[in-house]
Amino acid sequence: PPARLGADAMGPMGLIKDNANNHIRRATSDSDNMPPRYPPDAALRHERGTVHAKIHIDASGNVTGLDILPPMTFESLNRAVRQAVLTWHFTPAESGGKPVPSVFPLDFIFE
Repeated sequence: PPARLGADAMGPMGLIKDNANNHIRRATSDSDNMPPRYPPDAALRHERGTVHAKIHIDASGNVTGLDILPPMTFESLNRAVRQAVLTWHFTPAESGGKPVPSVFPLDFIFE
């Protein structure tokens, strides 16, 4: 499900799949992970839309990268997602009972 950012914000959620698209135990976000803030200047300009992201998590649960696909027209929204997500930490995904790196898509909807 997407993370909706607006009056009724909800936290990040996502399923983790390996490179062969097989479901593995998903990473779980730490309680301190905060969704991106809607930039006040973007809200004043009525910039709305969805930022499509792929979050890369290593076997220690650290976010090692973030891809914005394709980049949203409003750079302020891309930047808000990037600034928040790159600070997140996860309990890593597991495959065969061992922590593994993972990537999952997550949409951030700015309304």
